[in-house]
Amino acid sequence: MQSQHTTNYAMFSHIQSNREVGASHVSSLVKKIKRKNLLHLNPIIVNKDNLIIDGQHRLEAAKTLMVPIYYIVSDGITNADIADLNSTKKNWNMHDYLNFWKAEGMEQYKIISRFVVKHPQIPLSVALSMLGNERNGRLNIFKEGKFVVVRYEQACKIAEQIEKLSADGCKFAYNSTFIRVYKKLFSLDRFDFERLLSQIAKQPRSLVPCVHEGQYKMMIEEIYNYELREQNRIYFR
Repeated sequence: MQSQHTTNYAMFSHIQSNREVGASHVSSLVKKIKRKNLLHLNPIIVNKDNLIIDGQHRLEAAKTLMVPIYYIVSDGITNADIADLNSTKKNWNMHDYLNFWKAEGMEQYKIISRFVVKHPQIPLSVALSMLGNERNGRLNIFKEGKFVVVRYEQACKIAEQIEKLSADGCKFAYNSTFIRVYKKLFSLDRFDFERLLSQIAKQPRSLVPCVHEGQYKMMIEEIYNYELREQNRIYFR
């Protein structure tokens, strides 16, 4: 596919669902282009209507410097290809994919976004493990726009309990490893959240940050089971 070039920047349009143009990224590109202009080796990609599929930051940088922008027109490319093109690039983070598929009208991603807005301190990758099943939790499925929310109500209850723990002085309540362990704790048959709070109140100094999941599990078992009858105790299997 032969690239073309132009200084008529107005001929190109942005796609609404693509991530927002970041001023800092454009500034970084401007500096690089000033040092050595390699735009001809990395043309932007547009569809037949000149909507930018890939390269909106390069276009803004070229516009800033008033240098030609190189572009390739691909007839068969669609909006959904934006996420796929960026799946191998480091400059798209998880929130970029969430915002993209939400803007594309994907209902499941609107639900995820609602959860993230309600519980902003929970890392998105952890939120996905709370909202989906093991298969849905894979990042490539999320990036491809195929994620399905199956545990929204349960995830909300877990998030509310974590927020309560944080408010009660648990400084590591939003630690990713702790939340993963807590999700498993929540699923144990005998687990009672009010009892956990009561047990923590008896021995608050026992609640300390840990290095890995195994340590968190041991700590929680020791705190929760303290002075309890066997029929009320909980154990991670």
